[in-house]
Amino acid sequence: MGKEALFIFDQSSAHASLPLDALKAFEMNRSDGGKQRKQQDTIIPLSNPCEEHRGKLQKMVLPDGRPKGLKQVLEERGFDIDKLRAKCTPVCPIENQDCCMARLLSQQDDFNNQPSMLEMVIKSAGHQCIFLPKFHCELNPIEMVCPLFHLQSHATIVLIIL
Repeated sequence: MGKEALFIFDQSSAHASLPLDALKAFEMNRSDGGKQRKQQDTIIPLSNPCEEHRGKLQKMVLPDGRPKGLKQVLEERGFDIDKLRAKCTPVCPIENQDCCMARLLSQQDDFNNQPSMLEMVIKSAGHQCIFLPKFHCELNPIEMVCPLFHLQSHATIVLIIL
């Protein structure tokens, strides 16, 4: 009631789980429909190369209920994708940002910066959360508190670790 908590998490893959309707370019087909899941609507990012599309709502489902494919979504954002394949096989070259439609779309801010389910639940309850950088255990509060157990045998310390 009126209190705000701060939750601190390490980089566990479980903490990064996305909702079922998350935006995932590599799970999309080249064309509309087919065996691909429906994804949440989005706002075209302000970083989109075509200014006239920035900030506009982009529906990820066609009026007939079929999910949009990579081609449709990228064309609605103003990208010229005529010479791009849908996806690289077996994987995209690490140095390329626009080798295929899926890679190009996955690099867009709305696809790339989605909050995890954990973050959405915490923030919807009015709290804050921080995810620690990978491989920096010295920033983890548990590492700072554990030495106190050895110094103060009579102190009571309560920690909640997720």
